[in-house]
This record gives sequence, structure tokens and C-alpha cells, in this order.
Amino acid sequence: MKFDTTDTNETDEETRTRLFPITRRRVMQSLGAAGVLGGITGTATATNGDCTCEGLGGQGSRCFLPDEDCSFCKIDDSDLSVGETCTVPETSITVTRESLDCISWTDPAGELEDIALKAGNIAEENYDNPVDDVACTLYSEFGVDSNGQLCTEDGKDISHITVKHSCGDGNGGGNGGTCDPTLSSSADCEDVTVEASGLDYCSITAMVSFDNCGSETYPISNGTNTLAVPCYCTPSSISFTDSNGADLSGFDETFSVADCTPTFEAEFSCDEVEVSGTGLLDSCPVTAKLYTKADSEGYPGFNPSCGGPYTHSLTKGSPSYTFSLPCGCEADKVEFEYDGTVLDTKTASDLNCICNQIEDACKFEWYDDEQNEIVFDQWLDCNGGQIKFTNPTYKEGEEGELVCFDFESDFPVFEVFVKGGGGKDAGNTYTWLCGTTGSGTAPSLVEGPQGATWGGSLCANKHPKNGKQTAVSHVVFRVCTEEGFGTAPTNG
Repeated sequence: MKFDTTDTNETDEETRTRLFPITRRRVMQSLGAAGVLGGITGTATATNGDCTCEGLGGQGSRCFLPDEDCSFCKIDDSDLSVGETCTVPETSITVTRESLDCISWTDPAGELEDIALKAGNIAEENYDNPVDDVACTLYSEFGVDSNGQLCTEDGKDISHITVKHSCGDGNGGGNGGTCDPTLSSSADCEDVTVEASGLDYCSITAMVSFDNCGSETYPISNGTNTLAVPCYCTPSSISFTDSNGADLSGFDETFSVADCTPTFEAEFSCDEVEVSGTGLLDSCPVTAKLYTKADSEGYPGFNPSCGGPYTHSLTKGSPSYTFSLPCGCEADKVEFEYDGTVLDTKTASDLNCICNQIEDACKFEWYDDEQNEIVFDQWLDCNGGQIKFTNPTYKEGEEGELVCFDFESDFPVFEVFVKGGGGKDAGNTYTWLCGTTGSGTAPSLVEGPQGATWGGSLCANKHPKNGKQTAVSHVVFRVCTEEGFGTAPTNG
């Protein structure tokens, strides 16, 4: 150890005897100012990153008394070898091990309050006033030597370096006392709750394990800690470690939480699919993805365009939805997906939505009272069902000659044949392969002479030979046998 002296003939041992004849010399300096403690540098070049801090330490190993207004970083000799430099966590203070018994440091932000070297054991009688013990060398008492370094008082190897810093800035006290945690935990599908106390002088980390979702770590502080559970993961257990990685196994918990994976339902029908979920979270929307397939049942000219997949988000606040399907498009399956992972799949059975067998239900005549005359804007019986003719259009220049009309029904109509002139079988056929309850829905197919098309109403055919518009003779409504009209019409 080197001491600053004006007598170049005086040895270090003579200087030590002169300076410390009975008690240690007190170097009174104003601490905490950046100009005093900052800028002290050494010659080491290796950098270790953040210092490994053990806290303040127990009574037999600490050179400072606890101070709730300050933070402490106690660096073990084995964690900072000669020639290495580390940075005190959460500060700009660096500490360099210059030799076995000396250090230097930098303090560019003026965060350092004091620094102490410990060599040997502190006597029990000095536990309450460790600054008086020969084992501790404090910068606030001894200053630095001629090399700008702080060295142990008696040249012994350093066993610990303790940095006192960040006093009065609201960040102190983190390492100034005893870590005596009390922890209790509970869990559900949304949160793990940890009640914590006694963490004033320690840092605790919780690790929560989940069924099928791995694990997550969370910092714990005094009070109620609400740890968010990853979406649809089931918390199974929690464990704790302190800042040194030591397990606090006495506070481990195993949770009995029901499976947090939501459940889903899908109800398939020909024109819609109803989907729903149970156990959903508002913060974790699940996407219901509907896949469809075309079903034309071999009808020529009928080529449904189904598209898709169709999607909708399900949440706790909105757990259900109904997809509507166009005619000729059947549901294939529904996937329930969260964040790219398919949670469940529901597959539709063969619904056979296109009618395979159509039969006459009832027949109405124009100007024939005995055969159920066509009357507009009133409900007429159709083999137990009800039909209403609306919006008549008459042949121009020939009053009373019905040409076109609309209709409504209280049962599914699958086909309407409108007989006009031009022969026994001449007429237009309008087909709704999935059924309809009115002409407000365009038919799937239109067939008839002279290139019959859909113009928004049902019309008599054009004459097969001359292409002139004919008048309505009679109208036949047809139903799908599978829909319940299993008997022949009684009025046709």
C-alpha cells in the first residue's frame, strides 16, 4: 500500500506508524458530491458488466449500518478479479479491482455516497459501529493514496467491496436490511394473485408454470401482485427465487384450476351455421372460421359461388354468432382459432341441402272459379299452406290478360310453373333449389321457351313460335317432398 508523503526517505511502514500511532486517521471529506467522488480511475481494462451484488450483509460482514435512504452493493472478492471492472446495477458507478488490496472507481453522475473495503472479520463489539473496526477501510475516512486508489488499511487482501449509493433519491433502502418475505398465492384462468410483504430489502421473482403453455416469470413487490395469465393457459404451480437465484420453496403453491381452454359448439343447417363458445375472455378473442363447399346436386346451369372461409370473433361479451349461407353452399367445418393455434374443429355432416324430389302442392287458374281462381292480395289455401298473389301485370292493350305477378308463402316453395300459350307444355319454370317464401328472392334456375330469364317477377312464357308474350293460363306451386308435402295436391 502506498501513502502520500513529502519525505521521500520515509518508508511505507514508517509512514503507517506516523499516521496511525494509536487510532486510525479520520479523513473528513464532504461526500455525495460528484466533484469529490467522480473521475477516480484505475488502469484495469477488462469489463464484466453489472456487478454481482449481495446486499448489505449481516452484522459480522458489513462495514455500513443499514440506511433506508441509501442502496448498497456488496461485491465479493471472487466476483471481481484483479484487472476487472463492473458497473453497480441501476447506476453509472463503475468499480475496478486494481490489485488484491486496492480499487478505483468512477462516479460520473455523483451517485456514490461512500465505498468500503473489508479485509478480515469485524469484531463483535463493533457490530453496531463497524466504521471503528480495523477490518473496514472507508473512503470517507481514509481517502485515496497517491495513485488515486482506495486500499485496505493493513495491506490485507480484499474480501468484500461495499458501495453505498443513491442516497435520498427515492431508490435507497433496497439492500439495507433483512429479507424476510411472506408470500401467498391464488389463481384462476385470467390472473395469478400473489400477496407479498417483507420485501423491503430483497428482490423476489415468481415463476408460474402452465399446463401446455410452458412457464412465465414475474417480478414481485410488496402488496398485491396481479400476474396476467397468458390467454387460455391453465396455471398449475408457482415458485419463487430471490435475487441470488436461491429457491424460496416454503412459498411454492400448486393450483387446482379447471382447464382454461374454452369449449365450442357449432349447429349446422342448410342456410346458416350457429357458433358459440364457453370460457372465453374479452382480452383474448377467438376467431370462428367457417369453411363451405358447393352443392349443386347435378342441376345444369346452377353453379353456386361459395367463397370463404368466413370469420367472426368470439369473446366473453359476445360469445355467439350466426353465419348465413347462400343457396347451394353447405357448411364443411368450423375452426376455432386463437393466435394462430386451432383450439377446436367442428365438422358438418352431409346436409343434402338441395332438394332431390319436387312435387306439386297446389294449382291456381286464371278465370276459373271451379279450379281455385287466382285472386290478388289475399291468402289462399295451398294444400294446408298459404299463398298470396301480389303485384299483377296485365297484357298491354288487352285488359284482364294477366302476364306477370309476385307471390308470398308461409311454407318453402321450391318451384313455380307459370303456364302460358303456345302448346300443352308451354310455360316458364322458376326453381328455388333451397326453397323460398316469396319471389323477393331470385330463383336458382329459370327455364322456358324463347330464352326465359328472371326480371324480378314470375311471368307467362313467350310464344315458342313467334316470340310474343302470352298470358297466364294457370300457376302450379311445387314443394320438396322432404319438406312435408307428401300427398298429391287436392285442388289441382
